[in-house]
Amino acid sequence: MVQLTDDLLQRLDRESSRRGCSRSVLIREAISEHLDRHSIEEKERQYIESYTHLPQTDGDRDEWGDLSKSAASATRTAMAALDAEAAARGDEW
Repeated sequence: MVQLTDDLLQRLDRESSRRGCSRSVLIREAISEHLDRHSIEEKERQYIESYTHLPQTDGDRDEWGDLSKSAASATRTAMAALDAEAAARGDEW
């Protein structure tokens, strides 16, 4: 059982009425969205932290090419994909 304040309960009732769904559906969706967002934020934090500990340098060039440019491009692609996923869910950053 979850206890809600009167204000929160009124807001929940208004939103569930507006969307034409039950309180339970709205609560489940809100919890799921919150946990998904937290999971993505944690993955982003870990990704950024990994590059803080082992940053790539301008001298990262080998037989495969310029690793710094490849990493920067891959990072931009990954971040754009994450932004698109968040936007599809309606998350605002």
